[in-house]
Amino acid sequence: MSVKDIRSNLQVNLSNSGAFVADDTDVGTVIDTAHYELGTMFALAITAFTTGTFTLSLEESSDDGVADAYTAVPAAKLIGAAVATAATTAQLPTLGVFSNERYLRCTVTGTDTSVGTFVVTVTQAAETVPVVGV
Repeated sequence: MSVKDIRSNLQVNLSNSGAFVADDTDVGTVIDTAHYELGTMFALAITAFTTGTFTLSLEESSDDGVADAYTAVPAAKLIGAAVATAATTAQLPTLGVFSNERYLRCTVTGTDTSVGTFVVTVTQAAETVPVVGV
């Protein structure tokens, strides 16, 4: 029985989508984490998956306006390991992140002759807002 409203406190956006017919890399859109201080999670969905390995990696930046400002998120700041192979297509691998930087972006890398289509969604949990004047 669900008695809590999670919809009002979660934001779901599309980060990446595309199709690979060989080894390739796709860089997703920039995710602004301002006002979503309770967490950020990326989820990888693969369809039409025949061969290869799809891996998510995350980059962070304090200033999205500066060219080449993104650096890899250190492993110590990641929760999980988002890798999908032909043997795990029934799974929806996720990758969470602890980052002090405001901006994140996700990269999908296909290796081992990756063939398939993919979608990466990002879910963010909003910060709690105190009630004023109570």
